[in-house]
Amino acid sequence: MKKNRNIYKFILTALLLIVGLLNGLWSQNTIKQKMLFNESETLCNSKPDEAIKIGKLLLNSNSTDKEKAKINLLFAKIYQVKGNYNTALTYLFEVNKNPLSVEKEDLIEANIRKAKILRLLYLDNQSKKYLRVASDNIQLIDDKKKQKSIYPRIVIEKTLLLIERQNFVEASRLINKEEIKFVDELQESNDLNKDYLIAKGKIYIGLNNYDKALYYFNQLKAVILKDKNSNKIDDINCNIGLANVFFQKKNYQEAISLLQKSLLISKELDNLYLSEIIHKNLASNYLAINNEVDYKANNTDLLEISVEFENQEQEALNTAHNLITQEYDDLYEFNRKKFNNKRYIFLGSSLVILLFCFIFWYKQFSNKKRLKEIINYLEITRKNSIIGKVEKEVDKKEVNKRIIIPIETENSLLVKLKRFENSSRFINKEMSLAVLAGQLDTNTKYLSEIINKHYNVNFNGYINKLRINFIVNKLKSDPNFMNYKISYLAETCGFSSHSTFATIFKSITGITPITFIELLKKEKEEGITSNSDYENE
Repeated sequence: MKKNRNIYKFILTALLLIVGLLNGLWSQNTIKQKMLFNESETLCNSKPDEAIKIGKLLLNSNSTDKEKAKINLLFAKIYQVKGNYNTALTYLFEVNKNPLSVEKEDLIEANIRKAKILRLLYLDNQSKKYLRVASDNIQLIDDKKKQKSIYPRIVIEKTLLLIERQNFVEASRLINKEEIKFVDELQESNDLNKDYLIAKGKIYIGLNNYDKALYYFNQLKAVILKDKNSNKIDDINCNIGLANVFFQKKNYQEAISLLQKSLLISKELDNLYLSEIIHKNLASNYLAINNEVDYKANNTDLLEISVEFENQEQEALNTAHNLITQEYDDLYEFNRKKFNNKRYIFLGSSLVILLFCFIFWYKQFSNKKRLKEIINYLEITRKNSIIGKVEKEVDKKEVNKRIIIPIETENSLLVKLKRFENSSRFINKEMSLAVLAGQLDTNTKYLSEIINKHYNVNFNGYINKLRINFIVNKLKSDPNFMNYKISYLAETCGFSSHSTFATIFKSITGITPITFIELLKKEKEEGITSNSDYENE
């Protein structure tokens, strides 16, 4: 009996030793995983390639669903830094594969990051959807402090979407309304504060308030310098923001210096998205200082990057389409099992197809509309003058109705009209048929007849074309005019109201003043010029 007891004690002791040994090994493995995770996360924003190498060791380890979600988020973050949105999306959608086994804050983090990438891919509806999901899930987090830290990220992402769609007034209204709710969070989190300062700086650039924009980007620079954790993406965004401000203030050399530094960083990160933006900004600055050599070299690099980035972007769009579709399928498969109703799958698939058909149609519609505007714009730029003689046959009945004017008087009036066109007297708001007739020493009937006969328009049409031609030449010759309000442009060329000017401008050119200015800015930025067309004409 004693012998049996000794055997039992031995077995029990051995089991305890084995359990202790296994527990020790498990603890060591857990500590090692945490160290690898922290090291990879630290290198994420400064050395993403090194972070990937370390992170791959985590992928091969035995991890729980919660740990796998955090690892997938880490990889998504790394590939976002590199501008590889295709791979980043793949990791983000992996997080949602087992939503019941993942922490709520990780699900929200994944949705916010999805929204950001889809925004950059111009899938706005899907981006907004994931922000709504993230916002709805905030209340599910028990920790109030974490709730408060997530909310401003959603507000900032909504703001950035408005900024990128050129809706600067609405973006300013949104962030000014909401920022009072997360002042404390901005002070506690450097990352959050940097995102906030970037958004504010971009808004004021869009609103043409460059002094305020400079203030926010300088604030951002100060926060970056104090931050111990190196973040190259923040460095690039800060430099691009400051460069945009310096460009508007005509400090082109400073802008070029900042952009060149940013270009080196973006190449280290292998981030094509940022490289393309930087090259476009460099092109604008080189044009401004007439540096043809660097402009051509820059454009060669830009062309290569644009082709490569376009392919990468298309691949990311395809991936987004497939992953979103798969996500819908998984969701409706879950509902089918839960409610045993196959109609949900059909409905979900139909909605996805309709959504992407609408996106495709809308994109095609937008492209056609844009192409039409560009064609109208190019037609304007190819002409030396909007106003000109138009060869046109006139019915005999109309000839009979015309006033007979002596040939000497007619030729004299035509010479005087040419002098009038070369002056700027037509921008006088008080200019009328009677006033001009008095200035040209003739009567209103003769003057009206000459204008109708040689320009095929009435007096108002003649004056309006001269005024529109005047402001078009101003916009093309003086870049400052592109930054003025439409009401100022209207007043400058002699129109009494904003609306009248806009209506007549579109009736003559085929496009609105705002669209014309946007296309002209794009021409300046991208180096598209029509000088050769002028010469050929």
